[in-house]
Amino acid sequence: VELVQSAIYASLDAGVSGYACSHCPEGTFHLITQTQWLEILQIDNDIPVKGNEIGRLIFSSNRQSQPLQRYELGDIGRWVSNHCPCGSAEPKFELLGRLGDTIKIGGTPPTDCKSIQAFIEQRSGYQDALQIRLDYNTNHQERLSLRFSGEPKLTSTQLKEAILSHFPHFDRAVCDQRLNVQIEYNTPITQNPHSGKFPLVIDLRNSLVHATL
Repeated sequence: VELVQSAIYASLDAGVSGYACSHCPEGTFHLITQTQWLEILQIDNDIPVKGNEIGRLIFSSNRQSQPLQRYELGDIGRWVSNHCPCGSAEPKFELLGRLGDTIKIGGTPPTDCKSIQAFIEQRSGYQDALQIRLDYNTNHQERLSLRFSGEPKLTSTQLKEAILSHFPHFDRAVCDQRLNVQIEYNTPITQNPHSGKFPLVIDLRNSLVHATL
């Protein structure tokens, strides 16, 4: 086996919504337009995205067995505008992750937290628990804290520089003093008391804002 990738994109309620041809990279699918209609709306508003901006995938289905109107799966993605060599005229979209794994902080564009995790693992060889904490510092600045249960091979300064270089929108927000980025090694990671799992993202911003009202 030389290549393993998803052949279809489907959900229990909406059914099969997309298929991958041999020219589709992993995570990219053709929309099945005979039964599905796809809207990609902005993360925070029910307004269509522009071009290939990232947004929420909203499906409508005209299947006779189970029609659906504007069903949100909780996934995010974007349109792929280039012509496909397979010859199909059906539009393509790229799946980019789950809505809960996407953050907007410091006025930056939506960022998939799993892409941050993947970059850190690849760049520093780190494989232990990692958690992304979102809150405010004492200057009421939005703060992105990367907490590690262990210690990566890079120093915290080296890792911070690498992250800001790889994610330039974070770097711009830091330079504009809209965002504070913090690296913490050998730090206890918050655990879900019910499942025992370690959530990738802990967003405390709303609770902190309400606590000050």
